[in-house]
Amino acid sequence: MIEREWIVYALAWIVYYLLHSLLAGQFVKRCLSAFMARYYRLFYNIISLVGLAALVTWLVLSETPYLFKTTLGIQMLASLLLLSGLILTILALRQYNLSEFVGTSFFRKHTSPETEFSSLQVCGLNRYIRHPLYAAQYILTIGFFLMFPSQFMLVWLVITWIYLPIGMYLEEKKLLQHFGKAYADYRNKVPAILPFCKKCKSCCI
Repeated sequence: MIEREWIVYALAWIVYYLLHSLLAGQFVKRCLSAFMARYYRLFYNIISLVGLAALVTWLVLSETPYLFKTTLGIQMLASLLLLSGLILTILALRQYNLSEFVGTSFFRKHTSPETEFSSLQVCGLNRYIRHPLYAAQYILTIGFFLMFPSQFMLVWLVITWIYLPIGMYLEEKKLLQHFGKAYADYRNKVPAILPFCKKCKSCCI
């Protein structure tokens, strides 16, 4: 029964990430923008948060045993990773206009989805890595797994790690279409998520 449940849980995360990428894609965005032009990003974030809340609730309520015993050393390492991931997330978000990032700015001004985030962000953490938010997710997933090493948590970690390079690839594809040579030059100079990694400048690792 537990095996069947974690398989269903894994499929739920796969569907969530597929829907997440589908809604972020330009084709769906153009189709839905016909009747929710100013509110598309808010709609996208609400759908993402509702789906994430449902999956996290499922995870919390699951009663799968831990895969290994969490010692004090492991808990301290997990806490350090979680704190580092949280700080990295906060620093990464500070580079953006949060009202635009969330989508609430469209209640106050007539801005279409095509004009949001019109400037290429290359300051702050983006001077060192192209995807600080994705880097934070890598760190956070490890931290959460070490803190709560259940079977469900492992499923979430594995599927998330498989998805993150895909998500970065799709995001960079959109950025290249939007910013063209400016982003291509930036990508050639700055690694994706590993600072000072010369081999990682043109790939999503």
